[in-house]
Formats: sequence, structure tokens, C-alpha cells
Amino acid sequence: KLLEEAEEIGGVKVVSGKWDNLSAEMLREVAEKLKAKLKKGIVVLASVSPNKAFLVATSTQESLSADKIIREVSRLAGGSGGGRWDFAQGGTSESLKVSPALEKLSLIVSQLLHKNR
Repeated sequence: KLLEEAEEIGGVKVVSGKWDNLSAEMLREVAEKLKAKLKKGIVVLASVSPNKAFLVATSTQESLSADKIIREVSRLAGGSGGGRWDFAQGGTSESLKVSPALEKLSLIVSQLLHKNR
């Protein structure tokens, strides 16, 4: 379902999703499975509980670094994150800021694509 709802920006599929109380391990698994179904894309997922949230990002290409994307999404959510170009994770104690941060994902991806042209 998340793949069907994915937005496409400059030929890149942008998949995002949010769940309540999903384990970090399960969130990573879902992100990797979704990434495997993409030719060219980025996946950003979040698991939210009342006092914290965990975020993961996966990318199919180095020019769309999961590290850069998760750093920005986590920062917007009041937290921090990082990792590799193909996989990164982050977290925040301000779980209410996760949805607004995810809503800016398209803009973040657009800016990265523009910088890499």
C-alpha cells in the first residue's frame, strides 16, 4: 500500500510511513523490503510512541543519501540521526513533531535532487 501511495519526484519514488509502537528491528525490516521493490527511490519510515520516535531511511542511490535525508527529517522532528548513503536511522523524544517532519520529505528530496544536478 505504501508503494502505491508513493510520490514521484524527478523520476524518484518517495515512500514514507508512520506507525505506533513498531519495534526498531521491524521498522528496519519493512524499510529494506520496500527498498528492494524500488528501482530508484528513497524510503523513510517512523515508529512513534508517546515519549519517543525512531526513524529509518533507505536509498537506492548514493546521490540521494539516506544519511542526509534522515539527518534533516530527524532535525525537523527535534532529534538527530545519521548513517550511510544507503541506510540511516534517527530518533527524537518529541514524537508529535514526526508527522510535520515527514510532510517535508518531498521538499527535502527535491532540494537534494536539485543540488546533485
